[in-house]
Amino acid sequence: MHEAAVRSTVGTPTVMRDQLRHLTQMCDRARTSLRLIPMTAPFHPALARPATILTFTPPTRPLAYVETDTAIAFHDDPDTVTYYETKMRHLDSLALSTTDSRDVFARWADTYNRDTR
Repeated sequence: MHEAAVRSTVGTPTVMRDQLRHLTQMCDRARTSLRLIPMTAPFHPALARPATILTFTPPTRPLAYVETDTAIAFHDDPDTVTYYETKMRHLDSLALSTTDSRDVFARWADTYNRDTR
């Protein structure tokens, strides 16, 4: 997730605070890896179109889940999945650690909390 999504207010400060508290809690889940790409990270073309790699227990192969402006697609072709895995590795290199991401989510939740008073 890019930090711009955290810093762009959608809804009231209360809504933003609650959403960021939820993201903070999600960082503590064992099966969730939620990491933030900071505003200071250099732009990478992989940021232009979101994708998610869905992994399963064997023998089920991974899927690439991709959203566009007009459609949602699931790709199971191994070459296509590899392409999206490569994109994700590039984004991974830009992202904060899980712990640092959690700290940023918590800090922004506190910022929005002050705005609710």
